[in-house]
Amino acid sequence: MRNITNKLNNRAQLWGMVEFTNELLESDKEEKIIKPLVYCNIIPSGTMNRQKDNGVTQSVEYSHKFTVRIKSIVNPSIDMFFIFQGKKYEFVSFDIDFKNGEYLEIFTKMIME
Repeated sequence: MRNITNKLNNRAQLWGMVEFTNELLESDKEEKIIKPLVYCNIIPSGTMNRQKDNGVTQSVEYSHKFTVRIKSIVNPSIDMFFIFQGKKYEFVSFDIDFKNGEYLEIFTKMIME
């Protein structure tokens, strides 16, 4: 990708599991916003229909690829997720651009039931 700045046309929020101390003075994790604005390019990758064990409930799993600048997410991890247009996109895996070192490709899934 040459000059990816022009292709980052979507805005998403970066959320993740952040450690905090609860009322029992124990270390615990909660979902919290990490970065309120991340510019990204979103490309749908595919869908998968699934039927639950009860035979009635169906779920659809959408997979997307998010492309962001490498400095937008300092330490990416699997327990992070994007919120885009009110929908939650959970991280599945991510890969670094080894040629230029400019961007991250983050593969996500969104489950709708």
